[in-house]
Order: sequence, then structure tokens, then C-alpha cells
Amino acid sequence: MKFLHAMNAGLESKSFSYEVSIIIPVYNGSSLLEKHLTPLLGYLASKPYRTQVILVDDGSLDSKQTAEYARKHNLTFAGLDENKGKGAALRKGFELATGFIQLFTDADIPFQYQNIDTFVCRLSQSPEQLLIGDRTDPLSVYFKKTSSLRTMGSNIVVALVDLFFVKDVRDTQCGLKGMGQKVAQALFKKSRINRFAIDIELIYLACKCKIPVKKLPVQLRYNDRSSVNTVRDGWRLLQDLYRIRKIHGKTKFK
Repeated sequence: MKFLHAMNAGLESKSFSYEVSIIIPVYNGSSLLEKHLTPLLGYLASKPYRTQVILVDDGSLDSKQTAEYARKHNLTFAGLDENKGKGAALRKGFELATGFIQLFTDADIPFQYQNIDTFVCRLSQSPEQLLIGDRTDPLSVYFKKTSSLRTMGSNIVVALVDLFFVKDVRDTQCGLKGMGQKVAQALFKKSRINRFAIDIELIYLACKCKIPVKKLPVQLRYNDRSSVNTVRDGWRLLQDLYRIRKIHGKTKFK
């Protein structure tokens, strides 16, 4: 495969035990893993690149079950002592990532496995960028139906991101993002947000660091009822948007 040759060329002078690392934060989601992650592990085993899968338990009630799943499948596991949020879990996971290419996604593996191949291919050719899935792209396949309240909340977030942070990024919260190892180290070293706004913070930090942000279409594989509370988590996200501006400055990027 062409992208594997490109990746190997970039690895000639370096020693990596894995070409790809995939970080998956888990909160009270051990029941999702056997159903959704196990088939992905089988798919990844057939790929020509070696993949490190990292499960990070975010202070769950079922953390022991998640740790046991990781042990059973020979995955990397880390656990937070208390529930801190997606951002905190991702920072912990990226500390353990050793792959030349590093991705993160959700525990229910919401997107088609081929999307991971696409991200790996693009990043093997050009690792110095942040790739973000874009469910609003015309080529995306996304069959999720949302309530009017959640749609309104999403539109508010899009408007605020466009007004105060970065223009023309309509889907900041897509559950599939990837970058090269050096980009991951640069972004997560500066990251401070613990909850869902981590996605927006990473995009904003990439712009500040002059790291290209590229959008890719995604195809939905699975759609279950979200555990996100629209009012509570929406309010927290708005608070974190304020924190991002307070911590990282008020520059707006086009």
C-alpha cells in the first residue's frame, strides 16, 4: 500500500513500536467495548500498520471491567481516579501514545473503519497537520436525528466558534480526529480544557501554532442515544469556550 511505504520512509531513522496509536476515552462504557471495539481490533489486525489502542477510563463506575477488557485484548490501559472529562482522559492517553500517527475516537466507534484508513493514509503522507472529521461535508454519510433543542445548541456553538475562534469550521465535535506525533505533543502540551470543548481547544491551538487544520468527510457506522445532557453539558461547554479565550488569548483565525 502506497501510504505504508510513505509511512515507513518517515520511520527509517526512528524507532517506533507502533505506526499508529488510537486513543479511546471511556466513561461508564465497558458494555460498548465487546460489541463495538472488538470488531475494529480484528479489522486493524489485518492492516499493514501496527496499531496501539489505548483505553482511558474517565473515573467510571465500571473501570474494572474496562481494565479487564484491555488486559484480555492486550491493549494499553490507563484510568483516572475520578471523572474529569474527555479532555483530561485524552491528555492521559496521548501521554502513552507512541505511534508516528495518532488518532482519537469514541468508545462506540461511531464511524466506518475505512475512515481510519483514510486518516492514516493522509497523515502518513503529511503528519504535520490536524485532521478533523466533518459530518457536514456533502460527502459525509450521517444519519443521526437530533432534537430541536440539541440542534439549536449546536448552531449556537458553531456561531460562537465562527465569531470568536476559527471561521468555517462547522463540525468541531466530530468524534474522529488525527495528527502526527509531533503535532499531538505540541497541542496536548498546551491543552488545559478537561471536558468536551477539548476539540475546540485543539483546533484553536493548531491555528495559533500555524498547524494546518484539514477537514475530511466521514461515514457513520453506528448511532446510539447520546449520553450528553444538552442543557448541562451545553452550559459547561460555553463556560469552557470562555476559558479557552482566557487561557490562550483572543486572536481570531480565518
